[in-house]
Amino acid sequence: MVRKYDAHTFFQGLSGVGLKGVDFIAVRPGCLALIEVKNYRRMRNGRVRDTVRRSLDHPELISDSIIHKCLDTMRAIRAIQAHYLRKWGYRLTLPFLGRFRWQWSDHSFWTHVSQALSNPQQVTLLVWLATDPTDRRLSQRLEHLIAPSLDDQVGTLQVTDEQNQPLHGIKVEWLEESAP
Repeated sequence: MVRKYDAHTFFQGLSGVGLKGVDFIAVRPGCLALIEVKNYRRMRNGRVRDTVRRSLDHPELISDSIIHKCLDTMRAIRAIQAHYLRKWGYRLTLPFLGRFRWQWSDHSFWTHVSQALSNPQQVTLLVWLATDPTDRRLSQRLEHLIAPSLDDQVGTLQVTDEQNQPLHGIKVEWLEESAP
């Protein structure tokens, strides 16, 4: 199950207190993927994007932003679980939520997310990049910058693009830029 986290009600409330978040959260039994999608193509609608050009000159700023979003998302997941655990009805149904995977209510979704987060080896940070075909260095550079900061909290770090689809059943396609 995949949820657009940065549009979710919980994120909306938590972003008001300064927490950042990844774009998507995907969960299946034994696997949690925190997914950040970034478009660093230099051209859009036939125009050079100066902010992208400046960002690419400082990949450490990009990596710091991604690290911050990942850590804040994990903090938020723990806060969401604590919120649910305060409700007696949730505590009563908790033993059943983990067993019935076909019931993907918010309660069930966040229960599975929280369970996977409790084991860092089950957590993947997936950064999907759109870059110019001639500029593949950013992927490698980001991996080297991000990995040390998340080493003990994330089992797998993958920086990928539309050519490599690492999650079975999940595909990212970049919409072609259209003229204004």
